[in-house]
Amino acid sequence: MKAHNNFMVVLRHFPRHVLCCIETKRNIIKMDSEGIPKIDLSRQVIQQPGIEKNFTTVLRINKKGCAEVVKDLSQTLPVQQQFYPDYQTGAVLQDWCYDGKSYVPEELQEKIDKCNSLSELYQLLFELDIDDVELISAFTRRRLILERNGNRPNLEVIQGGFNE
Repeated sequence: MKAHNNFMVVLRHFPRHVLCCIETKRNIIKMDSEGIPKIDLSRQVIQQPGIEKNFTTVLRINKKGCAEVVKDLSQTLPVQQQFYPDYQTGAVLQDWCYDGKSYVPEELQEKIDKCNSLSELYQLLFELDIDDVELISAFTRRRLILERNGNRPNLEVIQGGFNE
């Protein structure tokens, strides 16, 4: 319990945004006031009750991957409906984290957006040889869009890649 409390203190004062996954369990049987067992399908957090108050946004994701918003102080997610989180959900949250400011230079973003295949995208990435997290996330978003549109990676030689 002390380790968990220390972890929560560190988490609250950490200078970055943190994504956490919290395991839940299903309470199947509860006793009512008369001692009769009743089925209850509510979810309870295993760690500690009310842990949601420590987070800005809380999603409950079911076994099928469908999410519902439990808490959203960022006011960026659909509160009254269930949805399947995808790369756009991550991009919306990332934009909120950066207050809507894009840290990717406009001309680079245009080059990324003009890539119509994964090989073009990887070629651009290898040419630039970047290691900045924000820039890599822009490439990742474009890769996810291309994959979603059916541009699966194929085995072709990318110029400038690894040679033996």
